Amino acid sequence: MFTPLIYLVAICLILSPITTILILQTLNFYKKSNILSNLRLESQKYIVSQALEYQIANIYIDEQLWDKAVITLENAIKSNKYLDNNWTARYYNAIGFALEKAKCYQLAKAYYHNSCRLCPEYSSAIDNLENINKTYK
Repeated sequence: MFTPLIYLVAICLILSPITTILILQTLNFYKKSNILSNLRLESQKYIVSQALEYQIANIYIDEQLWDKAVITLENAIKSNKYLDNNWTARYYNAIGFALEKAKCYQLAKAYYHNSCRLCPEYSSAIDNLENINKTYK
């Protein structure tokens, strides 16, 4: 008599956390998708903020769209004449990260090196360059 009740309670206990996780992931996906679509609308006018370009590229990286992230960052570097060395180093580091995730290790190493050359005190680029040198000789 209590067996179906125990079975239903067990199923509920198992499925509730899974359902909660799926709902949270879906909300996170829609949030990022919404931000990206809003940023695309804004960027069609003209992107003037370096942080905005970097944010768009980071969303692409989060979504594992490595090629779009690299294109966005490369275009940002080429289109902005007044980009300072710190932002350029951040862009190069992000490009290197995307290329490393896309398994283009030699290119990633070159971009990490450029990032370190432009901003020698940028610790993230230094760490990434050391890690890629240790891992992929």
